[in-house]
Amino acid sequence: MLAAKRLEEHNICYTVLLKSRRNFLINIYQICRDLAKELKKNRPDLLWTSLPTATFYGQIFGKLLKIPVVSWQHSAYVRPYKKLLFYFMRNLTKLWVADSENVAVYLHERFRIPYKKILNWPIFSVSSTQPQSHYKPGEQPFKVGCLGRLHKLKRFNCLIQAAHILKQKDPTLEQKILFYIAGNGPEENNLKALTQTLGLKNVIFTGFLSNPEPYLASLNLYIQPSDYEGFCVAAHEAMSAGLPILSTPVGQLQISVKPGITGEYISASNPRDIADKIYFLYQNPDLLIGMGNNAKAYVQKNFSHDAFLEAARKFTKITSQFL
Repeated sequence: MLAAKRLEEHNICYTVLLKSRRNFLINIYQICRDLAKELKKNRPDLLWTSLPTATFYGQIFGKLLKIPVVSWQHSAYVRPYKKLLFYFMRNLTKLWVADSENVAVYLHERFRIPYKKILNWPIFSVSSTQPQSHYKPGEQPFKVGCLGRLHKLKRFNCLIQAAHILKQKDPTLEQKILFYIAGNGPEENNLKALTQTLGLKNVIFTGFLSNPEPYLASLNLYIQPSDYEGFCVAAHEAMSAGLPILSTPVGQLQISVKPGITGEYISASNPRDIADKIYFLYQNPDLLIGMGNNAKAYVQKNFSHDAFLEAARKFTKITSQFL
């Protein structure tokens, strides 16, 4: 429970209702029993739910106990077997909070939720302490990096394969272009084994970074070759550091990454396409720097701290009408 530490640091109380995964029916009974007990003991003015399963429980008890429900949706994806239930219960939620423009569109188009019942409140705002990337062609190696959990869906193996393709194209590029992979996760050993098998000396694993800001500022190009993403905070942090983005058109990145302006789209299943895009930007530093400046301007305009607070004020104004 990564969130627990932060809650405790701010003296925010919480109760864990399901501490183990047992039989499905037993879980339903336990959650319903404990949730009903908790809500009757400490009746809230508002129920905030997150993720479809928790939202279903919240909608049911909100209806039974006449407590208004607000549901946060952080992904433009609902598992197929939950979609029908999600659709039929959508009106039990008074307000849907989307974590991005992409999710807001998904809720409206896929589940026919009116935009007047959707508040776009991104989970990201530009950090005032984020140092900036400074690329000096010819004076330093070209640094390409990514950041995230090392999972199959992130497709970091394709980045390693792209590094191998560039080495085959020109062996001297192994000293000129460096690849950084930041994070940890279940695919770490497999990715390291692939790097060793391909004989690559320019792929560096940094491990988990509690503060990624200096790391992002040290890069010259950020890449996100994922099969799937939600908002993708890491890529937007990279944009705030003045980095252009090479990304698959997934999640919010299909909106934030504007080809030729703030970055370029890539195909996760095509390492050669990734290699070609990296090499093209390496060969065109003025274009690279210009895209990075555009990326920074984009996030400063759309994800500023003031914009975040304005969304919070809208949330307070809307939900006060429910009480």
